[in-house]
Amino acid sequence: MTTNRAMELLYDSEATLRLLDHELDELRGFTAGTSPAQAGAEGSAPDPTGALAQVPMILLRANREIVHVLESLRNCRTQLESTTADKLQITHEKLREVTSATEVAATDILDGLDRAQSLIDE
Repeated sequence: MTTNRAMELLYDSEATLRLLDHELDELRGFTAGTSPAQAGAEGSAPDPTGALAQVPMILLRANREIVHVLESLRNCRTQLESTTADKLQITHEKLREVTSATEVAATDILDGLDRAQSLIDE
């Protein structure tokens, strides 16, 4: 996965979370109704029956938004995990190459030291 795709997914997740936050704020305002000061100024009490009738629809909409956020986060996590696994695989292969090269170099150095020791012994 490219960095642009990861940034795109993170941006989408952030946008979805902002929409969810906005919807929850609306829900809080809706369920709270009008304040007592507003009710006194209007001269009539808010209709709790109408508000209660709309609560299931609001909750359904909030549920859909939450499901959408969770799906977006799940997709993001999957993409990040696959990217991380790819990078780890590449790093592992490079470490294996370095280890092999180091092993060969150490063996060559030890062979050289053995030859030098045999020349000194002669």
